[in-house]
Amino acid sequence: MRCSAADLLGGSLRSRIAVDYWAGRQTVSDLARTVERARAAGFKGIKIKSYLADPVIEQVRIIRDCGGADFEITIDPMFQWLSARHTLGSIRQLEQFGAGVRIEDPFPQDVPDEWRRVRQTTTIPVIWHARTPSSLRRALQERCFDALNLGGGGSIREYLAMAAAAAIHNYDCWHGSGLELGIMQAARLHACSAASACTLPNDLQGPLVREHHLTDWDWPYAAGSL
Repeated sequence: MRCSAADLLGGSLRSRIAVDYWAGRQTVSDLARTVERARAAGFKGIKIKSYLADPVIEQVRIIRDCGGADFEITIDPMFQWLSARHTLGSIRQLEQFGAGVRIEDPFPQDVPDEWRRVRQTTTIPVIWHARTPSSLRRALQERCFDALNLGGGGSIREYLAMAAAAAIHNYDCWHGSGLELGIMQAARLHACSAASACTLPNDLQGPLVREHHLTDWDWPYAAGSL
């Protein structure tokens, strides 16, 4: 009897998994071309990397100009925004773009009060990337975030355990990524389908940025999902 990996993980809860487009740090003009390419391929949002000195307001404005008012944007500074003192003014300016803009890991996770300050003074959601169970434990103790990015470096078993903890505590999540190759991405795709909390667009973009993913099938991205 044949069954899918999702069946072995408890059963699939959804037939399609939301996925956003991905971009590293880019100039505003390059980002415009990237978003046009993403929109043409049917994606409904993008995740971008950001450092403290990057023109984030201009970047978000060009993304919305090219992608549309409903095109979602995840900004991922990877802790490089340092503190609310450095960036709170820019974060407040992001409110002008309305819903669908979120910030992942703006500050180091060992300064949760900086995260709380953003949540207390702006409407922009902040996302905690829990790469390990210990990071998730810290997040659930601090309660200084709005949603979770889970995993990206561990096993699918570990991801599902963390996603179950997120569901118990009423948090939505997505699956993190290291822009992996095809077999690992397929495994993570099945894990996403079996996790009830996994309702946000996932980081499953390896085939979008790699020359080859070492599998013999094409990835059928459609309407921002797999």
